[in-house]
Amino acid sequence: MPLRNRLPAELTQRRFLVTQIIDGITTFADPRDKVDDGLLPEPAVDLPGFYALVKTAIEDIQERAGTSSQARVLFSEEEPQFHADRQQTGSITEYISFRLIDRIPGKVSGGRHGARTHGEDGRREWVPRLRYIKQEPGEILTKTLVMGQFFDNVVEFSCWAQSNKAANARALWFQDLMSSYRWFFKASGVSEVYFVQQMEDNSFDGENGANKLKQRRLLFMIRTDRTFTLEESVLRQLLVKVGVVT
Repeated sequence: MPLRNRLPAELTQRRFLVTQIIDGITTFADPRDKVDDGLLPEPAVDLPGFYALVKTAIEDIQERAGTSSQARVLFSEEEPQFHADRQQTGSITEYISFRLIDRIPGKVSGGRHGARTHGEDGRREWVPRLRYIKQEPGEILTKTLVMGQFFDNVVEFSCWAQSNKAANARALWFQDLMSSYRWFFKASGVSEVYFVQQMEDNSFDGENGANKLKQRRLLFMIRTDRTFTLEESVLRQLLVKVGVVT
Protein backbone atom coordinates (compact mmCIF):
# COMPACT_ATOMS: atom_id res chain seq x y z
CA MET A 1 0.00 0.00 0.00
CA PRO A 2 1.44 3.45 -0.92
CA LEU A 3 2.55 5.59 1.98
CA ARG A 4 0.04 8.36 1.28
CA ASN A 5 -2.82 5.85 1.57
CA ARG A 6 -1.77 5.08 5.13
CA LEU A 7 -1.84 8.71 6.27
CA PRO A 8 -4.82 10.63 7.69
CA ALA A 9 -6.45 12.83 5.07
CA GLU A 10 -5.18 16.10 6.58
CA LEU A 11 -1.58 14.90 6.39
CA THR A 12 -1.80 14.52 2.63
CA GLN A 13 -2.32 18.25 2.27
CA ARG A 14 0.98 19.62 1.07
CA ARG A 15 1.10 22.82 3.11
CA PHE A 16 -0.03 21.11 6.32
CA LEU A 17 2.51 18.30 6.14
CA VAL A 18 5.44 20.54 5.24
CA THR A 19 4.54 22.95 8.05
CA GLN A 20 4.38 20.09 10.54
CA ILE A 21 7.81 18.81 9.51
CA ILE A 22 9.42 22.25 9.65
CA ASP A 23 7.77 23.10 12.97
CA GLY A 24 8.83 19.74 14.36
CA ILE A 25 12.47 20.41 13.54
CA THR A 26 12.44 23.94 14.93
CA THR A 27 10.57 22.96 18.10
CA PHE A 28 12.93 20.10 18.81
CA ALA A 29 16.00 22.31 18.34
CA ASP A 30 14.41 25.29 20.13
CA PRO A 31 16.39 27.94 18.18
CA ARG A 32 14.53 30.89 19.72
CA ASP A 33 17.74 32.92 19.91
CA LYS A 34 19.00 31.87 16.48
CA VAL A 35 16.78 33.71 14.03
CA ASP A 36 18.77 35.39 11.26
CA ASP A 37 18.40 39.09 12.01
CA GLY A 38 21.51 40.21 10.13
CA LEU A 39 23.69 40.04 13.25
CA LEU A 40 24.91 36.46 12.88
CA PRO A 41 28.63 35.80 12.25
CA GLU A 42 30.03 34.91 8.86
CA PRO A 43 28.68 31.66 7.34
CA ALA A 44 30.41 28.58 8.69
CA VAL A 45 33.20 27.09 6.59
CA ASP A 46 34.35 23.50 6.28
CA LEU A 47 37.90 22.31 5.55
CA PRO A 48 38.26 23.65 1.98
CA GLY A 49 37.25 27.08 3.22
CA PHE A 50 39.68 26.82 6.14
CA TYR A 51 42.58 25.96 3.84
CA ALA A 52 41.73 29.00 1.73
CA LEU A 53 41.77 31.20 4.84
CA VAL A 54 45.23 29.89 5.84
CA LYS A 55 46.50 30.71 2.34
CA THR A 56 45.07 34.21 2.67
CA ALA A 57 46.77 34.67 6.07
CA ILE A 58 50.15 33.51 4.72
CA GLU A 59 49.91 35.87 1.76
CA ASP A 60 48.80 38.76 3.97
CA ILE A 61 51.58 38.48 6.54
CA GLN A 62 54.25 38.23 3.83
CA GLU A 63 52.83 41.15 1.89
CA ARG A 64 52.75 43.34 4.99
CA ALA A 65 56.31 42.29 5.82
CA GLY A 66 57.45 43.31 2.34
CA THR A 67 58.72 39.81 1.51
CA SER A 68 59.95 39.63 -2.10
CA SER A 69 58.15 37.26 -4.48
CA GLN A 70 61.28 35.06 -4.73
CA ALA A 71 61.51 34.66 -0.95
CA ARG A 72 57.83 33.98 -0.27
CA VAL A 73 56.82 30.61 1.12
CA LEU A 74 54.49 28.50 -1.02
CA PHE A 75 51.33 26.97 0.47
CA SER A 76 50.26 23.75 -1.23
CA GLU A 77 48.45 20.47 -0.54
CA GLU A 78 51.04 18.69 -2.67
CA GLU A 79 54.24 17.23 -1.19
CA PRO A 80 57.82 17.76 -2.50
CA GLN A 81 57.79 15.34 -5.43
CA PHE A 82 55.11 17.44 -7.12
CA HIS A 83 57.32 20.54 -7.02
CA ALA A 84 60.61 18.99 -8.17
CA ASP A 85 60.75 21.14 -11.31
CA ARG A 86 60.35 24.35 -9.34
CA GLN A 87 63.03 23.28 -6.86
CA GLN A 88 65.48 22.64 -9.71
CA THR A 89 64.94 26.11 -11.14
CA GLY A 90 65.22 27.68 -7.70
CA SER A 91 61.82 29.35 -7.92
CA ILE A 92 60.92 27.95 -4.47
CA THR A 93 63.16 27.05 -1.53
CA GLU A 94 60.55 26.80 1.23
CA TYR A 95 56.94 25.84 1.34
CA ILE A 96 54.19 24.53 3.60
CA SER A 97 52.04 21.55 2.69
CA PHE A 98 48.95 20.23 4.46
CA ARG A 99 47.02 16.99 4.76
CA LEU A 100 44.12 15.67 6.80
CA ILE A 101 45.07 13.16 9.52
CA ASP A 102 41.71 12.56 11.20
CA ARG A 103 38.11 13.76 10.92
CA ILE A 104 35.11 12.69 13.00
CA PRO A 105 31.86 14.34 14.15
CA GLY A 106 32.53 17.12 16.64
CA LYS A 107 32.31 16.74 20.38
CA VAL A 108 29.45 18.62 22.00
CA SER A 109 30.09 17.63 25.61
CA GLY A 110 32.67 15.99 27.84
CA GLY A 111 35.64 18.31 27.65
CA ARG A 112 37.94 19.66 24.96
CA HIS A 113 37.57 18.87 21.29
CA GLY A 114 39.48 15.93 19.93
CA ALA A 115 39.40 13.57 16.95
CA ARG A 116 40.72 10.56 18.80
CA THR A 117 38.04 8.18 20.08
CA HIS A 118 34.56 7.53 18.78
CA GLY A 119 32.23 8.55 21.58
CA GLU A 120 34.10 7.32 24.67
CA ASP A 121 35.38 10.82 25.42
CA GLY A 122 32.05 12.64 25.31
CA ARG A 123 28.90 13.09 23.29
CA ARG A 124 29.40 13.94 19.62
CA GLU A 125 27.20 15.52 16.99
CA TRP A 126 26.61 12.40 14.89
CA VAL A 127 23.86 13.95 12.74
CA PRO A 128 23.16 17.49 11.47
CA ARG A 129 21.20 19.80 13.77
CA LEU A 130 19.45 23.12 13.34
CA ARG A 131 21.77 26.14 13.49
CA TYR A 132 19.34 29.01 12.82
CA ILE A 133 16.26 30.05 10.81
CA LYS A 134 16.23 32.43 7.87
CA GLN A 135 13.01 34.31 7.17
CA GLU A 136 12.77 36.50 4.08
CA PRO A 137 10.84 39.78 4.56
CA GLY A 138 7.34 39.46 3.18
CA GLU A 139 7.53 35.65 3.06
CA ILE A 140 6.10 34.83 6.46
CA LEU A 141 4.90 31.40 5.35
CA THR A 142 8.28 30.31 4.00
CA LYS A 143 11.21 29.39 6.23
CA THR A 144 14.74 28.31 5.39
CA LEU A 145 16.39 26.16 8.03
CA VAL A 146 20.18 26.26 8.17
CA MET A 147 21.34 22.84 9.34
CA GLY A 148 24.89 22.00 10.37
CA GLN A 149 27.19 19.33 11.74
CA PHE A 150 30.40 19.99 13.63
CA PHE A 151 33.55 18.07 12.74
CA ASP A 152 36.79 17.78 14.70
CA ASN A 153 39.66 17.67 12.21
CA VAL A 154 43.33 16.99 12.85
CA VAL A 155 45.37 18.64 10.10
CA GLU A 156 49.10 18.19 9.62
CA PHE A 157 51.02 21.18 8.26
CA SER A 158 54.55 20.38 7.05
CA CYS A 159 57.16 23.12 6.81
CA TRP A 160 59.80 22.27 4.16
CA ALA A 161 63.20 23.98 3.81
CA GLN A 162 66.70 23.18 2.57
CA SER A 163 68.32 23.27 6.01
CA ASN A 164 67.35 22.26 9.54
CA LYS A 165 67.81 25.83 10.73
CA ALA A 166 65.45 27.22 8.09
CA ALA A 167 62.89 24.46 8.70
CA ASN A 168 62.91 25.11 12.46
CA ALA A 169 62.49 28.84 11.92
CA ARG A 170 59.64 28.32 9.47
CA ALA A 171 57.83 25.97 11.87
CA LEU A 172 57.93 28.58 14.65
CA TRP A 173 56.92 31.27 12.15
CA PHE A 174 53.89 29.21 11.14
CA GLN A 175 52.85 28.54 14.74
CA ASP A 176 52.99 32.25 15.45
CA LEU A 177 50.96 32.98 12.33
CA MET A 178 48.22 30.52 13.31
CA SER A 179 48.01 32.08 16.76
CA SER A 180 48.05 35.66 15.47
CA TYR A 181 45.35 34.98 12.87
CA ARG A 182 43.13 32.83 15.10
CA TRP A 183 40.70 35.74 15.45
CA PHE A 184 40.57 35.99 11.64
CA PHE A 185 39.78 32.29 11.22
CA LYS A 186 37.03 32.39 13.84
CA ALA A 187 35.51 35.62 12.50
CA SER A 188 35.46 34.02 9.05
CA GLY A 189 33.42 31.00 10.12
CA VAL A 190 35.91 28.50 11.60
CA SER A 191 34.59 27.29 14.96
CA GLU A 192 37.97 26.64 16.60
CA VAL A 193 41.66 26.22 15.75
CA TYR A 194 44.61 25.49 18.02
CA PHE A 195 48.04 23.84 18.01
CA VAL A 196 48.20 20.23 19.26
CA GLN A 197 51.79 19.03 18.91
CA GLN A 198 54.91 18.88 16.77
CA MET A 199 55.75 15.47 15.36
CA GLU A 200 59.16 13.88 14.77
CA ASP A 201 61.40 15.67 12.27
CA ASN A 202 61.71 14.15 8.82
CA SER A 203 63.38 14.82 5.47
CA PHE A 204 62.77 14.22 1.78
CA ASP A 205 65.50 13.10 -0.62
CA GLY A 206 65.25 15.17 -3.76
CA GLU A 207 64.06 13.46 -6.91
CA ASN A 208 65.12 14.25 -10.49
CA GLY A 209 67.78 16.69 -9.33
CA ALA A 210 65.62 18.43 -6.77
CA ASN A 211 67.06 19.57 -3.45
CA LYS A 212 66.95 17.49 -0.30
CA LEU A 213 64.43 19.07 2.02
CA LYS A 214 63.99 19.06 5.80
CA GLN A 215 60.47 18.60 7.16
CA ARG A 216 58.83 19.89 10.34
CA ARG A 217 55.37 18.43 11.01
CA LEU A 218 52.83 20.39 13.04
CA LEU A 219 49.41 19.09 14.10
CA PHE A 220 46.47 21.45 14.57
CA MET A 221 42.94 20.78 15.76
CA ILE A 222 40.40 22.45 13.49
CA ARG A 223 36.71 22.47 14.38
CA THR A 224 34.52 23.16 11.36
CA ASP A 225 30.78 23.32 10.81
CA ARG A 226 29.46 21.75 7.58
CA THR A 227 26.16 23.46 6.84
CA PHE A 228 23.33 23.11 4.35
CA THR A 229 19.85 24.59 4.00
CA LEU A 230 16.43 22.96 4.18
CA GLU A 231 13.75 25.01 2.45
CA GLU A 232 10.02 24.54 2.72
CA SER A 233 9.57 24.84 -1.05
CA VAL A 234 12.15 22.13 -1.77
CA LEU A 235 10.69 19.85 0.89
CA ARG A 236 7.24 20.36 -0.60
CA GLN A 237 8.47 19.35 -4.06
CA LEU A 238 10.22 16.29 -2.64
CA LEU A 239 7.08 15.09 -0.86
CA VAL A 240 5.15 15.40 -4.11
CA LYS A 241 7.87 13.51 -6.01
CA VAL A 242 7.82 10.52 -3.67
CA GLY A 243 4.03 10.44 -3.70
CA VAL A 244 3.32 11.35 -0.09
CA VAL A 245 1.23 14.40 -0.98
CA THR A 246 -0.44 15.73 -4.11
